Amino acid sequence: MKRLLTAVCFSLMCLTPVLAQDSETDQIEYLQSEETEEPVFEKRNFFKTKAGDQIIRISLDGTIPLNFPSITTLFTEDKKLAGGGSGYIGYHYFITDQLAVGGNLGFGFNATIGEHMFHYAPLIATVTYQPSYKRFEFPLSMGIGLAWEAYNGYTYFPGLIIKPSAGVHFRALESWSFGVDLSYMLMPQFAKLYGTGSSNFAGQWLEFDITARYYF
Repeated sequence: MKRLLTAVCFSLMCLTPVLAQDSETDQIEYLQSEETEEPVFEKRNFFKTKAGDQIIRISLDGTIPLNFPSITTLFTEDKKLAGGGSGYIGYHYFITDQLAVGGNLGFGFNATIGEHMFHYAPLIATVTYQPSYKRFEFPLSMGIGLAWEAYNGYTYFPGLIIKPSAGVHFRALESWSFGVDLSYMLMPQFAKLYGTGSSNFAGQWLEFDITARYYF
């Protein structure tokens, strides 16, 4: 019996270092796993745009005509087109963390002499480069597309539209950013090509946008 107790005690003494080593190994692995995960979590920026992100863009805009018939007439009684407004909804997809492609569909108007209205409905394909700093985003876009134009019973389609823009946005939430954009809009009319007049004309506008963007 004494021999049996002695053997058991001796076996337990031999197993103690092994158990202690296994316990120590488990603790080290646990600490290592914590050290690996915690910095990753801390460095993760929920407000940083990533490749594969998508955006629904909504904007309300004020428009200022620049050459109807000239820029100087903006400040005189000789202007033929007054200020107006427009609105857009768009979809954009980030192919990298800073480069997105997409499109905007909109509708706009300007008052003209004789209490008439000039209406237009553009469909614009865009490429956007968007650098960022912390929660601030700086989208720079180039858009080109087609526009339906109407004035006093006369319609013009398809009309070309070119629209570069720059903006400043604040990422208020992970899924929402809000900001302002400034755009230059060019809509030429090729009257000679379409046989509707003797000369071509290129309408120019400035647009000031208040924009909300939903990320998903």
